Amino acid sequence: MAAAAAAMMLTAAWPVAAADDDKIDLKLFGKQEVGPPQGCSVLLWQANRDPEKDRYAYVFHERLAADHARRPATLKIGDKMVEFRRVAIGGRDKGYKLFEQQLYKSTTGDYTAILDLKLADEAGEAVEIEGGTLTVVTPGKLPFRLTVKGGAGCMTPAAAAPPPPPKAVAPQPAQPSPTVPKTVAPTPAPPPPAAAAGMFAPYQVRPSLIPRAMLAEAQKKYDCNPEVMKEGGVLKAFQLSEESAVWELACDRFAYQASSVFALVHAERPAEYTFIGFAAPPGRKRDQPFVMLNAEWNPRARTVSSFALGRGMGDCGTYEVHRLVDGRFRLVEFREKTECDGKTTPPEQYKLVFRAN
Repeated sequence: MAAAAAAMMLTAAWPVAAADDDKIDLKLFGKQEVGPPQGCSVLLWQANRDPEKDRYAYVFHERLAADHARRPATLKIGDKMVEFRRVAIGGRDKGYKLFEQQLYKSTTGDYTAILDLKLADEAGEAVEIEGGTLTVVTPGKLPFRLTVKGGAGCMTPAAAAPPPPPKAVAPQPAQPSPTVPKTVAPTPAPPPPAAAAGMFAPYQVRPSLIPRAMLAEAQKKYDCNPEVMKEGGVLKAFQLSEESAVWELACDRFAYQASSVFALVHAERPAEYTFIGFAAPPGRKRDQPFVMLNAEWNPRARTVSSFALGRGMGDCGTYEVHRLVDGRFRLVEFREKTECDGKTTPPEQYKLVFRAN
């Protein structure tokens, strides 16, 4: 039975109490109640909350075993974490065996949870839950419905910054040329701890560990400013798997915007790398396929967006979103405002030129 059909049957068959005291006591919970990340999981939070800022935001947590088999999901009802098991599904699977409609029964048999989710059209190493509802029902009480967002993936917390290199005892060599930082013996870049396949954990990269060849290639091929690259270093680094990572490097700075280039690197041997390009909408051509202006990451969705200003006051330009999939960026959305009319509009509201199916 599809989850949507089962939900309709449940809400129609069970009596609904009228008194406010008979409401289900569904509560939000925090990271401390989810516990440390272990493998893959599905997490939902209240749509108008931010789990990175709000102490209590989560409402549903489900760990995934091998091959994304379901372990008991948990919701907090009253002062207890209640376990639920999935019993029916419906709609499309966008990865991690996560479906648009899912039906759960509590292990005690007295609660039912219905998920009706809007999943992102394109899934990479994670599935973004763009919106939806969680409905909890039990006989004799009012159904509790909550608007949610979330994601499914194999995530770990941000890794701590690597320790500084030990102080040299011998006299230091002469300073290298300012255009290409000098490196000593090839020391591997420290990957985030507990590397697990499919993870997307941010970590820091010391400037001394950026390969000379990478900097030189960015300067030669993409006209990156050597001083900006030296000063900015690796702006963002995310672990993709036990062996691969993606780095965002500072490229250049202008009057009102900055540019970046991106590389797929071997997490332990950064000298093995490939620069990653960005596609243009159909029928168009990018002037600089490997350079992005004003990059902004959404780690949960594995996307990077760009608002390229047409001029300093920001009343025109282009807005694009790319999702990282299998070590490559895929264009998800492209918007444009060509008329610089003095009216500032959020770039997310510019005229839609392209959206991935």
